[in-house]
Amino acid sequence: MNLNTVKLNLVTVIIIVTVLLVGTGIGFYKLGNDLKAMKTVISDKEKTTNALNNSVKFYTNKYNEVVAEKLTLQGTVKEVIDKNNKLNANQVDLMNRVKEINKKYIIIAAANVKLMVKIDSLESSIGVYNATTNEITYKDSTKEISYNIVANNVIELKDKKSKIKFNTLYLPNTQKINFQWSKDSKLDHPVSFSVSNTNKYFKVYDIDSYIIPEVNKEVIKPSGWQKIGNFFTKTGGKISIFGVGVGVGAVGIYLLTK
Repeated sequence: MNLNTVKLNLVTVIIIVTVLLVGTGIGFYKLGNDLKAMKTVISDKEKTTNALNNSVKFYTNKYNEVVAEKLTLQGTVKEVIDKNNKLNANQVDLMNRVKEINKKYIIIAAANVKLMVKIDSLESSIGVYNATTNEITYKDSTKEISYNIVANNVIELKDKKSKIKFNTLYLPNTQKINFQWSKDSKLDHPVSFSVSNTNKYFKVYDIDSYIIPEVNKEVIKPSGWQKIGNFFTKTGGKISIFGVGVGVGAVGIYLLTK
């Protein structure tokens, strides 16, 4: 038996087996991709329904900031607006704005945040009295609030009432917003939207958000087989193997790392 013939046959077998394995994997991938496409349509509808029924949840992060979080409406603008009978006032306003802006720009994500400044109590330092003007001035400045208040007519004067004049009132705040994947794989990792404020006086009481359906966790972070499938889609399913032995390994590495 010729040793070269045995070596050539062995290499041929390796090439055939490798191509068959890759081809089988691609076949399963494409079948799974078709099923996944149908599943995505159903999933988007479920995500929108879940978001419509979702309410704002509040929790405290590691920075001791109160975070407001709620599931995001995801789907085409038409699909979401078609559920108009279930949208609340804030969601209707959000989607109307998205629809209007889409006439000029393509919106990827948008949100409506309702918040208010709520001061439960405010204690001032002892005021400085000015006998000439009959005024007491209260001043204070912290990382959360800065004010300068003047109280007029602080002594008893005939036919005069005491007044408080707000010269300045500042409430510095940094608002942080995030779109993130839910960790719940059973719900296809829906997108949620969260808001936090560095100033404790800023209270979020409602949030609603929208994101286009193309933002999908499996598309943005594809698996190994999805990468292979994307490669074959881009190349029309055509591959070439150059060389012997080394070429097979090179193709396998290229497909898995593309």
